[in-house]
Amino acid sequence: MGVTSSGTSLTDGASLAQNLKRKRVSSPPPADPPPAKKRRQPLNYFKDAKRRFLLAYVPMRQDARRIDFDTARELDKTIRDAYAERFSGEVARAGRMSGIGQPTHEECRYALLNRISSFLTDYMTCTIQDLENEDVWAYHSRAEDEEEV
Repeated sequence: MGVTSSGTSLTDGASLAQNLKRKRVSSPPPADPPPAKKRRQPLNYFKDAKRRFLLAYVPMRQDARRIDFDTARELDKTIRDAYAERFSGEVARAGRMSGIGQPTHEECRYALLNRISSFLTDYMTCTIQDLENEDVWAYHSRAEDEEEV
């Protein structure tokens, strides 16, 4: 029979049961909390100048949405074209981030259109004052301009 370092035999049932029942002591929790996980949100896709560029179209988009969905969708396409012209390379970037393996140019344009539409929809309740607080000059609709006169 073997003997352990404490002098008890390995077949001693009482000491074997005691060793199995011994609880493990965990280390104390760290003093600092772990860093927050970075969350990827679609709204972070547009930053700084690109975000301000799109925010300028929010009032126009709100008016188009009041008319009907098709008018708003056509306006989104116009905004997409202006955005793609102003920020070259954004169409390809939208295609790369869409998850399509080898996106065609039309698929890239469609992905950018979806991102822009989603962004503008999130700001449907935004007011002119909110935009001015963010230092954005907004495009107003003709109807609003005529009412003010």
